[in-house]
Amino acid sequence: MFRTVHTAMVIGLLFMLVGCEGQRQEKDIGEVRQPPHTADGAKEALLSMDLRQIGPGVLVPMPKNDPIEIDNADEISIGAYHCNLKERTFQVNAEYPNAHRHKFNRVSGVFELSAHGKWVAKVTEAVSGH
Repeated sequence: MFRTVHTAMVIGLLFMLVGCEGQRQEKDIGEVRQPPHTADGAKEALLSMDLRQIGPGVLVPMPKNDPIEIDNADEISIGAYHCNLKERTFQVNAEYPNAHRHKFNRVSGVFELSAHGKWVAKVTEAVSGH
């Protein structure tokens, strides 16, 4: 009787350890796939962004090779572009108050890791208003 209880406890303990180890490996693999997003990575992604994503009706300045300004621990600015490194997002706004059309323009997007391991800027919203 003691031997049966002891064997059942050992097998149960092994299942618990194996289950926990499997979960830990999945988290480690996920962390390896997502390297930290840096200010230099954000700048490179914006400079190489395909501007056709924005569309012809939204008037915002193109990304330029401006210096990186640190706003706080998670946010930077590169010219008119504001980036949140923690959330991996960017935004640019442009206002033209004397224009007849396209007075207010906004482009928002996310930074994504490409299949080649390089950060790319993907536009998720491009809006122009009167």
